[in-house]
Parts: sequence; structure tokens; C-alpha cells
Amino acid sequence: MELEYATESKEPKVGIVGLFTNKNYRKPLLISICSHAGQQFSGINAIFFYATEIYGMIWPDDDDAVTYATVGTGAINVAMTIISVFIIEKTGRRPLLVFPYIGTVIFTGIITLSLNLTNQQQDAWAYISLACVYCYVICFAIGPGPIPYILVAELWSQGPRPAAMSVSIQTNWLSNFVIGLTFPILQEAIGAYTFLVYMCFLICTTVFTIFFVPETKNKTFEEIVSQFRKDKDYDQENLELGALEAGQSDGKESVSSPKTE
Repeated sequence: MELEYATESKEPKVGIVGLFTNKNYRKPLLISICSHAGQQFSGINAIFFYATEIYGMIWPDDDDAVTYATVGTGAINVAMTIISVFIIEKTGRRPLLVFPYIGTVIFTGIITLSLNLTNQQQDAWAYISLACVYCYVICFAIGPGPIPYILVAELWSQGPRPAAMSVSIQTNWLSNFVIGLTFPILQEAIGAYTFLVYMCFLICTTVFTIFFVPETKNKTFEEIVSQFRKDKDYDQENLELGALEAGQSDGKESVSSPKTE
């Protein structure tokens, strides 16, 4: 911890422009942006919109049941996010992204199929859609929902971390804006097949996560950051200098502090 502190404390602050001009930051910046963009382009907002319509198919004359089911969807979202907090250190970051993303791909495909086979009555396919909506929300809330915020914070050292977090969150909200702007247009044009568009984004995000997103569990910031650096000599110099500073700091404390029995 002292070595890590000594190394990071002398690192200069990096602005947003510096993120895009420094070659050492290209890969973690790409991972940060794609993680947050993929979260929104997963179609979670479209799922929440269609959830109410699906509940209306199952209970066409019971507004209270539709309301309770809608609230239940939000409750599942919150509950699974809380569960994610307790299991993330056991499972790691990558598994909570990769496997839930694969699940969302599968459930998005089934939702598309079931919505097109439902005949607007209390059809069995409507209940399949309902089950898939719940499963999709579970997959999203346990991984793709919260993990990108944790992952981005762990990918960056102290100097560029504030700027990287800023760019990532701006990407998240910009993607949210694009989804909100285009979803009504897609829905009017292709109806339930809109989910196929989001399924393509989910597949791309899953493949990107498998090949490019590193595991940050049980790693120090220095270990995580060093794998992205192009200048290995500079990296080793920082480590040696940090160790030297940490050693000098320990020496000063041992001289100035009186020995106690």
C-alpha cells in the first residue's frame, strides 16, 4: 500500500484532452467508453417500456395487477443490484459481465419471438414474455448495470481517474439520450423486432468484453494500469522510484519516532 501510494502520489493530474492524446490511455479509455455505451445499448429502457405492454396482455382488465407487476420489475432490479454488491468480490468483474450479457442476448431473442406470437389475449406466449423480462432484468441488474462504474474506477490510476470517470459517465448519458431519441422511431417502424437491434449491440458488447476487458479482482491499481502502458521502461522506473521513496519515508519515521516498549 505504501509503494502504491508513493507511485500514484507523484503522478500528475490528466485532463480529458490528455486521455485522448496519450497512447498509454487508449485501451483503458476504449474499455471505459464501450462498457458504459454497451450498458445503455443493451436495450434495458426498451425492456422496461415493453414490460408494461406485456403485463397488459396478461391482465387486460386489471390495472392494479399491471401496476404491481411493473413495480415488481423495479424491485427485482434493485434486489439483484444489492446481491451483486455481495458476490462481486467472490466471482470477479468479468464473469458478472460476460455471463449476464450472454443471458440478455438469449432472453432478448425469446422476447422478440414471444411478442410476435402473442395474439393480444391471455396467450401462453405472453407469460413466456413475462418470464423473459424478469430474467433479462435479473441478468442486467447483477452485472451490466452496476459493474461498469466499478470497473472504470479500477482501470485508472490516480492521475487520469477523474477525467476517465467523467468521460465514461458522459458516454453513458449520451447513449441514454440516443436510445430515448431512437426507440420510438424503431418501435413505430419495426415493432417488437426493435429488440433484434439491441440484441446485435448485446452480442458486440459480449464479444468485446470477452476479448478486451481484464479482470481487476485482487489486483492493485499499479498491476492493472501497468498492463496498458506502452512505455515499460517508464513503468519500471516509476516502480523503483516509488519503492525508494517508500523506503526513505519508513527510514524517516523510524528515526523521528521514539521506540516504545
